[in-house]
Amino acid sequence: MVNCRLRTVFTLFIFALAGCVVGPNYVPPKSGTLGAEGVYVAPLPSSTSDQNRASLAEWWRQFDDPELSALVERAVADNLDVAVASSRLLQAREAVVQAGAARLPQIGANAGIARNGYVSGRPLTTFPGIGGTTFTATSADATSLSISGDASYTVDLFGAIARSVEAARANAEAAAFDVAALRVTIAANTASTYIQGRIAQGRLSIAKDSLANAENNLQIAQWRVRAGLVSSTDVEQARTQRAQQRAALPLLEANIANAANNLAVLTGQSPRETVSLFAQIRTIPQPPTNFAVGVPADTLRQRPDVSAAERRLANASAQIGVAQAQLYPALNLSGNLASNASGLGSLFSRVSFGLSGNLAQTLFDGGRLRSQLRSRRAAADGALADYRRTVLSGLRDVETALQNLWSAQTRLTSQREAVDAAQASAIYARSRYQSGLIDFTNLLTIENQLLSARDGYALTAGDRALAAVQLYATLGGGFGTASIAAQPSPAQSTTPAETPAP
Repeated sequence: MVNCRLRTVFTLFIFALAGCVVGPNYVPPKSGTLGAEGVYVAPLPSSTSDQNRASLAEWWRQFDDPELSALVERAVADNLDVAVASSRLLQAREAVVQAGAARLPQIGANAGIARNGYVSGRPLTTFPGIGGTTFTATSADATSLSISGDASYTVDLFGAIARSVEAARANAEAAAFDVAALRVTIAANTASTYIQGRIAQGRLSIAKDSLANAENNLQIAQWRVRAGLVSSTDVEQARTQRAQQRAALPLLEANIANAANNLAVLTGQSPRETVSLFAQIRTIPQPPTNFAVGVPADTLRQRPDVSAAERRLANASAQIGVAQAQLYPALNLSGNLASNASGLGSLFSRVSFGLSGNLAQTLFDGGRLRSQLRSRRAAADGALADYRRTVLSGLRDVETALQNLWSAQTRLTSQREAVDAAQASAIYARSRYQSGLIDFTNLLTIENQLLSARDGYALTAGDRALAAVQLYATLGGGFGTASIAAQPSPAQSTTPAETPAP
C-alpha cells in the first residue's frame, strides 16, 4: 500500500515538473514603440476606401491592362525563385513535425526465429585400397521463436521540447511570410519591367515620328537649296538632325528586347516565348487615381516582410528557452517486453519486462551551456533590432513611393501642357520655314523642343505608373490581407519577459 502511494506521488511530481517551461514567454512588440503611429508625411492620394484596400491583393488589375495582369499572375505562379522559396517552406513545416515528435514515446519492436542443430557420426566401413571411409550419422535440431519490444520517453521537465516546437513553428511561419514577400517582389518587378518595355516602345514611336519629320525637313532643305533660296548649310543641318534621330532608335529597340528577356525569366519562360510580347504598340498602362494607403500601423499588418521579421523574433525568443532548459536535469524513462518459446502456440506463455528511469544533470562543461544561453539572448536582441529596422524601412519605402507618385502626377499635368504648346509651335515653324520666313536653325530648335516635350511626357507617364507599382508593393500588395489579419497582433510590451526557473 505504501509503495503504491509512493508511485502515485512520484508520478504526480513528474507531471507537475513536465508542465514547467523555462525561458521568456514571447510577446510581440507594440506598433507604437516601432514608430508606426500617426499618419504619413508625404501627400496622400485622393482615396483610401475599404473597397480599394480589399483590392490591394490583386492591385495589377487596377491598371486595366489584360496583358499586364496575365504576366503578373503567371510570374507569381511559375517564377523559379518562388519555387525555391516554397521548397524551403515545406522543409520548415516538416521541421515542426519533427520537433513535435519528441513529445511522444519512441517505440520499437523486433521478432526473430532461429533453427539450431548438430550432426554426429562414427566410421562404418574402411576401404584401404581406395583410402575412403564411410560414416553412419545421426542429427538433431530445434526451433526457437522470440519477440520483443522497447519504448523510451523523454519527460519535458523544463519545456525544452515545448520551446523547440514553438521555435520551429515560428520559423515555419516566417518561411511562409518569406514566400509571400517574394511574391510581392516578383509581382512588382514583373509589372515594372512590363511598364519599362512600354515606355521604351512609346519613346521609340516618338523617335520614329521625329525621324519622319527629319526626313521631311531634309527634303524641304534640298528643294530650297536647288531653288537657290538657301545655302547648303541647311541641307547639312537637316542631315545631322536625321542622323541623330536615326541613332536613337537602336538603343530604344534594345531596351524593349531587354524588357522582354527579363519578363521571360520572371515568368519562368525561355526568351523565345516573349519575343513577340511588344510586337504591337500599346500605351503605357496607367494606374487609377484612388489608392488604399491607410495609416503606418496598417503597414505592419500588410507587409509580409515585416511579419516575417516578427516571426523570426518569436523564434529567437523560443530558442532562449531551449538553451535555458539545458541547464536543468533531464529525465528519460524506458521499458521493454520480451518473450521466447520453441513454438508459436507457447510464444506468449512467459513474458519478461523491465522498467528504468534515468535522471541526468551536467555538472561541469567549462561554461558551454551558459555560453549558449548568452548567445541565444544576443541573437534575440539582434532579431528585435532587425524587426525594428524592417518596420522603419517599410515606412520609409511607403513615404518614398507616395512622394514619387505625387511628383509624377504633378509633373504630368505640366508635361501635357508643354507637349500641346510645342506641337502648335512646331507646326507653325515648319510652315514659316517653307515660306522662307525663318531659317533652318530656328526650325531645328523648335522641333527639338517638341521632341523633348513628347519624350518627357512619355517618361513622366511611365514614372507615374512605376511609382504606383512601387506604392502597391510597399503596402504589401499581392499578399492577401486576410492571412495577415490572422497573425498575432502587436501587443503591449516591447521585450519578452522571462519566466523564472522552478
